Amino acid sequence: MPEPTDPTNPLSHFDPEVPMPLSAADIRRRGDRLRRRNAGLAVAGGVAVIALIAAPLAVLNGSDDTDALPPTAPPTSAVDPTDPAPSRTPSQQAPSDLVTTIPDDFPLAAGLPETNSESGEPTDVVRGGRTTDFPLCQDAGFDPVTPSALTDLASVSYLAPEDGRQRLLTVWEDVDGAAAALADVRDTLGGCEPTGARYVEETSSYGPESVVFAVQYSAFGDFSQGDELAVGLTIIEAFQVRNALYLSRYDNEGGSDPEGRAGGVRRSAEQSDPAVAAMYDVFSGEGDTGPSEDGGTSTPQAQAALLALEDLPDRERLGAWAQASDDSTTWACGPADLFTGLDAQASSAARYAASGADDDGGPAIARLRTAVLQFSPEDDDPERAYDALQDNLAFCAEDEADVEALAVGGFLPGIGDDASFGAFTYAASDICTDCDAVWFDRMAVARIGNRVVVVSYAEVGGPLQPAGLDQVLRDVLSRAVDLA
Repeated sequence: MPEPTDPTNPLSHFDPEVPMPLSAADIRRRGDRLRRRNAGLAVAGGVAVIALIAAPLAVLNGSDDTDALPPTAPPTSAVDPTDPAPSRTPSQQAPSDLVTTIPDDFPLAAGLPETNSESGEPTDVVRGGRTTDFPLCQDAGFDPVTPSALTDLASVSYLAPEDGRQRLLTVWEDVDGAAAALADVRDTLGGCEPTGARYVEETSSYGPESVVFAVQYSAFGDFSQGDELAVGLTIIEAFQVRNALYLSRYDNEGGSDPEGRAGGVRRSAEQSDPAVAAMYDVFSGEGDTGPSEDGGTSTPQAQAALLALEDLPDRERLGAWAQASDDSTTWACGPADLFTGLDAQASSAARYAASGADDDGGPAIARLRTAVLQFSPEDDDPERAYDALQDNLAFCAEDEADVEALAVGGFLPGIGDDASFGAFTYAASDICTDCDAVWFDRMAVARIGNRVVVVSYAEVGGPLQPAGLDQVLRDVLSRAVDLA
């Protein structure tokens, strides 16, 4: 089962791009500072949870449901974390509570510079106008055919050299009108093939009622000489909440390869986040109910995509990955209530396992657990939560008799806004009780905007450590951050 490593160098597998950890004294000083900073994180009781994907988060940490972030409605039976959460289709929405006008304080221009660089005029929201002023395909504007009338419209544009940002909010007479407009956007972008430009549909983090396209432009008028000659990148988003449809276009976001496109999609979603959150507040029919009795809120949030089977590492020693709904632990090192005091507004999780390549159907020798926590964009809760989770990685093994920290870990530059990881071992009693089998577990946390991503990647070795775990952890965390 274990793979050979150089016995004279126990860190021979270590990725040189991953920084070595801080000294124990430096970590402890940082931990003391973080603990003082995070003293206000604790919140009495649970927090309200709105699932960001179809699978609600059952447990973030611990071996049972005792400290789970509670679902929005109490279940009548045991909840399988892989079961889809119930959702209402547009046809099930009651039309009597539809909002047909855009509030004056809707944050359509949130995050944009106050002054338009190109014109020198204030970057103000314009009420009314024409939908066709929002460009989709080359010179073709947004001009949908829908079964209902447009009841309100607002737009905002910021233009600067190599930086164009446009947003459009349309409100329709009924849900079918907005749905038809969204379908028109998808059809228009999917059929757009102008010379010198390539339209690629990307994975949307907003869920099924949305579409995201990346547009690449060739420096030579076509792509026959290779993708690396692409210049500039445009990300176009469309997102529906009942009878409202939000569109955004961000030009020159950079990057011509798939990784560059993914980064552009992520940055665009970050910029749109205040408007998307307001879409739920205004048009969902539920609105922002304010603080709940347990200190949370019930405001729905934009959906976050989690790691899927195709995103998981292809390791020669492993068989096929599969969902592991019976694995309720996200992090194996830390108190059972670690995540419940972070004041997250919403969360989602996914768990996977793989047996050995030559032991199909046998016990899992690899597992990957990931979760995304959603926080309010108006305060510093995501930074405080990230610091608290990083602090846990630095000190959790001191309080866990069965967990041992390895001299591997540190900060991960280039992943999200902040990222770090720790490495731990604990007995693989699920494999055998009288052998040298050990779980080697990398646990990482990253912050991206107002979301915090946690990933745990573990493989069984014993007594030697499987090679390449640092790089695998880095790869899966980077992908998880791109999706979040």
